[in-house]
Amino acid sequence: MKNGAESYAARAEDVDVCGHRWHYPEYVAAWFRDHTDLGHPEREAQRHRRFSSVSRCVRGHPAAPTEILELGVGWGRLTRHLLEVIPKARVTAIDFSRPMLDRAERNLPAA
Repeated sequence: MKNGAESYAARAEDVDVCGHRWHYPEYVAAWFRDHTDLGHPEREAQRHRRFSSVSRCVRGHPAAPTEILELGVGWGRLTRHLLEVIPKARVTAIDFSRPMLDRAERNLPAA
C-alpha cells in the first residue's frame, strides 16, 4: 500500500469489545445466564420502570412513530417491551453480535 499504510480486515470473531467476545455463541450463552435478571423480581421491576420511561417518550410524541430503530438490541428485551406497548410499531433491530441477534429472534414474537 502507498505511504506504508497497511490494510487489515478483522474477522468478526477476532474482535474483542471491552473485554467481551460477543461473536461467540458460547460466550453469549454464558453471559446471558450470568447477567440477565430473569427471576429477580426487584431487578425486573427496576428494568420495567426504565423501559416504561422509554416507551412513554416514544408514545408521548404527537406523531408517535410506527418505525423504531434500535441499535445494540442485544437479546431483544427492550424491543419486546416496545412492541407490547406500541403494538403497531415496526422495529428495526441492529446489533454487532450475531449470537445476540439470534437470541433476539427467539425472544421476539413472529412478525
